[in-house]
Amino acid sequence: MALPFTEDTIKWSDDTFSIRDVADSNLPTVVKVADGFYSENEAESFSNGDLIKLDFKKNYSKVRAQCVGRTPREDSSGYMSPDKDILIPLGYKGKLKVECMKKTFNTIEELIAHFPHYVTTGRPLTGKRGVYSSEQFRIEKGVRLELDRVIPKAGLVCKIDGKEVLLPLGQLARFDVEADDKEYTIREVIDSFKLPQYVRFLDSDFEKIVTSDLTEAIDNISHFEGYLRLVGLVQQEVVVGHHKPSGIAAITSEKANQRAIAILPLDSEAVQNIEVYLPVYEEESDYEFFLARNFSKNMNLDVVDGGLYLEFSKCPRIHLLNTEDDDDTPPPRPPPPPGYSKLEADTMVTNRSWRI
Repeated sequence: MALPFTEDTIKWSDDTFSIRDVADSNLPTVVKVADGFYSENEAESFSNGDLIKLDFKKNYSKVRAQCVGRTPREDSSGYMSPDKDILIPLGYKGKLKVECMKKTFNTIEELIAHFPHYVTTGRPLTGKRGVYSSEQFRIEKGVRLELDRVIPKAGLVCKIDGKEVLLPLGQLARFDVEADDKEYTIREVIDSFKLPQYVRFLDSDFEKIVTSDLTEAIDNISHFEGYLRLVGLVQQEVVVGHHKPSGIAAITSEKANQRAIAILPLDSEAVQNIEVYLPVYEEESDYEFFLARNFSKNMNLDVVDGGLYLEFSKCPRIHLLNTEDDDDTPPPRPPPPPGYSKLEADTMVTNRSWRI
C-alpha cells in the first residue's frame, strides 16, 4: 500500500537553491528550508524544515530619503550634511510641504543646483521670451518665477504668470526663495520636482509610523525635526507567498484556513541567506493534495500592499501577515527542479523527517 503524500514522505531535490534562484525560474512552487536563518527579529527567522509557498514576484517603488536637521550645515556635497537613509513608499498618502533651507541664491547655476519651486528676483537680469526665442528682455527686481526645467548648456526655464522664459547661464543674479504653501503627496513631489528636494511631512502620525525606522536611521532621534532630503527612486522586488513553520499540523478542515502571508524582499540579507530544497512531484494529484493540506491558496493583495505601505526601513524586512483565505483552485504544478529526471527521483529517500 502506498504511503500517503505528506510533508514526511514528499521527495525533495538533493541540491539546495537560493530564494532568488527559485524566484527567477520556478514560480509558483513550494520550497522547504534547508538551512535556517536566525535573526534578532523573530519575524525574519526561518527554521530548518519550514515550508514556504512562493506564488509570484512583485515590484514596489520607494523614495530614498535622508533625515536632516533644520539648521544648514555646510559640507562638500552642499549646504546640508545628511544623516542616514530611510525608504518611503511612493504610495504613502501623507501630506508634506516642500522646503528650501537656503533662502538666497546669487547665480543661476546655484539656483539650478537646489531647484526650489518659487523664487523672487532680487535684482534685474536678462531673460529670453521662450525656450527657442532669441529675443531678450529685462526681468525687473521683485518678479515671481516658477522653476520648470533645465536645458543643458542653455539655461533655466521658468514661468512668469504661466508663460515660459529662459534664463541664460553665466549672468549675475540674485534670487530669494518664496514659500510654497501647497501641500503635496510624495508621489506628486517625485512627478513634479527635480530631485533632490527637502520636504517636511505635516501628519503628526508620520513620526509615529516610522519611529523604529527613524531610530535606525538617526543616531539621536530626539533631534529629528521632521525634515527629509528626497534623493531618488529605488525599486524593491519581493516574492509573495505563504509560510508554514516546521512542526505545525497540516490542515484537515475544508473550511477557510489561516496562514501567514509571506513577503520576502529579494535584497534582504535574511532572504539571501536562506537555502531551500525544491519538491519533486510524481503526479498532479500529489501536488494539489499537498497544497490543500498545508496552505491557503489565494492571496489578498490589499493585505500585501498594506504591509509594504508602512515599510520605511532602509534595510528591507521580511513580513509575515496573518490573514484568512478561502479555498480556491491551486496554482499550476511547478516545473521540476533543474537537472531532475524520473530515474533520479525513484532513488531519492521518501521518508525524510524534518523536525528540528
